Amino acid sequence: MTGISDESRPKRLEPTLEDTPNRSPPPERKHPVGVDLLPDRPQSWSIDVLRRMEWKRFELLAAAYYRHLGFRVETVDHGPDEGIDAMLYEVDTTAPCAILQCKAWQRRVDVKPIRELLGVMSHRGVGRGIFLTTSDFTSDATAFAGPNRIECISGQALLSRIASFSSGSQRELLALACEGDWTTPSCPSCGAKTVLKTANDGSRFWGCFSYPSCRATFPAAYDANRLTLEELPEKVDEGPSPDRRRRADALVACLVGTLGILGLTFGLIYYLLPILREQASRGPQVFIQDATKAPPGIQPRSRQSSPPPDNIRKTESPAQQKAAAREAERKETAWRSYFQRSPGCAIEANQTNVECVNEYIRARREFDHRWDLGQL
Repeated sequence: MTGISDESRPKRLEPTLEDTPNRSPPPERKHPVGVDLLPDRPQSWSIDVLRRMEWKRFELLAAAYYRHLGFRVETVDHGPDEGIDAMLYEVDTTAPCAILQCKAWQRRVDVKPIRELLGVMSHRGVGRGIFLTTSDFTSDATAFAGPNRIECISGQALLSRIASFSSGSQRELLALACEGDWTTPSCPSCGAKTVLKTANDGSRFWGCFSYPSCRATFPAAYDANRLTLEELPEKVDEGPSPDRRRRADALVACLVGTLGILGLTFGLIYYLLPILREQASRGPQVFIQDATKAPPGIQPRSRQSSPPPDNIRKTESPAQQKAAAREAERKETAWRSYFQRSPGCAIEANQTNVECVNEYIRARREFDHRWDLGQL
């Protein structure tokens, strides 16, 4: 086949600045100020690599290190870890053999975190603990860790252990630790990368990139030529958590229900108060069968004051009605005579209205009973 010479090839026309259409610049990506979009990837291990590493990447490095040693490692992705960054298991076992805690700190680790790790070990029933840090430990921390079966591994000691691996394993761990953005801290709440921000008072802090869905923040410091992450606080400000929001909603619902009940109560009081006042103004009402001989000062209400129903009236003949009227008149006459003859019926000046009413009711009951028996 005959080849085509370079002279016979059509020339490629490259677009010039004038031919390029006007395009809007791409949207600016939010990223921590002072940190490159893609940090440089080191070619070998050093203590500077460990100290530049963000806290989450350091935990992943520690988990990968123990996987190379033959352990099965279960890590906590993000959120509250309850003092546990990873659990180590031996082959074909279900119970953990050690608890791993990692701290990417610039300062030395004192005895307090070691005591907290021992408390987690006792609570979980695990007899061994491992504490890794990018810095070093105080003498009190190492003295306390030894008798309690807690292994303290500093950043320099971790580099020495990695150096004992083969060159391939070292490159594999280095590639895992320095892949992508390995210096910008991750959000402790959701796991996303954070953005360096400045508060109103001028202080700098790291805020979650997924704000406002995640409101986690923690402080940051500026160290000469580069940004360094301060030690993560024990409690990260995560804003209102879902549990806190649910409790707030429940509290608001309780307050609304309480206000509704109070409003209903006041409404009933406002409605019933005039009725109660009217009843109180009438005074005590005594039900007396006959009002002709009521004591003075009492306005009795007769039990027979209401007329009989119309159906009863229609069933009685005129003769029966006359006989009933004569019987009632005869009974009334007998009652007046009986009441005047009964002892203690006279109303004395020193008797109260209640005593008069009681005497009246007693005499009337006795009269009705004797009238029904035919004794009068």
